[in-house]
Amino acid sequence: MGRCFLAAMPLTLSALAKPERRTSPPETSHDLIENQDDSKLVADFAQPREPAPPHTPSLRCVRSSKEPDIPKFVEMDATVTLANQLDDNDGGPVILVNTFNVPAEDADRLIAAWAGDSALMKRQPGFISTQLHRGIAGSDTFLNYAVWESVAHFRSAFTSPEFRARLGDYPASTTTSPHLFRKVAVAGICVA
Repeated sequence: MGRCFLAAMPLTLSALAKPERRTSPPETSHDLIENQDDSKLVADFAQPREPAPPHTPSLRCVRSSKEPDIPKFVEMDATVTLANQLDDNDGGPVILVNTFNVPAEDADRLIAAWAGDSALMKRQPGFISTQLHRGIAGSDTFLNYAVWESVAHFRSAFTSPEFRARLGDYPASTTTSPHLFRKVAVAGICVA
């Protein structure tokens, strides 16, 4: 099986240029193409694909037979991709919420890969904290909650070659859904 990239996680920052906010669920999937200018892989947004069934998340996976297996990435929000979020320059702290689903036999390998990634991320500028959670009652769904000083700090760490090289440490059976959030103030309940 080929390598699977989050289409919203381009391999070059040039591929992040001016992503457009979607107003409806995506109807395209991304394929990897060779960029003739720099021989780097970039996402091609023009390849139409059938939409996922309504009861399943929209799988936005990019595969290349040149690379080892890595997790499948699924957009958490059908209208705002992670690529859209990485272009946000509003400033202030952001929270990465990332879910991971694996078969029970791959849970220990997922935890080990996450621990390695977290050790790397802790050394990056703008990193504040992270915590891995596991669903209860025998669940093999995990949730990572990480706090960053800004989107720019997260983007720099997330698109670094050192982080990208570690993606192959995750079991190929992993499905992951990363998404960025900011706190919301709700009167009488919580502050932002």
